Amino acid sequence: MHELGILYNMAKTVTKIAEENNIDNVTEIYLEIGSLKGIVPQFLDEAFPYVAGQFPCIEKAVLKYRVIPAKGLCDDCNAIYDLCDNEGICPRCHSRNKKVLSGDDITIVQISG
Repeated sequence: MHELGILYNMAKTVTKIAEENNIDNVTEIYLEIGSLKGIVPQFLDEAFPYVAGQFPCIEKAVLKYRVIPAKGLCDDCNAIYDLCDNEGICPRCHSRNKKVLSGDDITIVQISG
């Protein structure tokens, strides 16, 4: 369950940002999670209260997120396509040569306090 490690890193980062901005209590954390990260939303939802309880400034925060689709650009025919739906293979020319355009990051978009 790598969701736990991701949540701990996020909690440390949010705590640092909150301290730098004189926020005593974070009320909401909003993330964008790339679908290539393989995160199971149910595990994220279940583990967040446990992790948040170990960081006083986020212990009452609500975690919100949206999953960003994995998009790729085919190096051979320039088609843009969903990497997960097509198992990384271009649906137009069947090439595996690609550049990942989105869906490979986890970003803290907003912190409210």
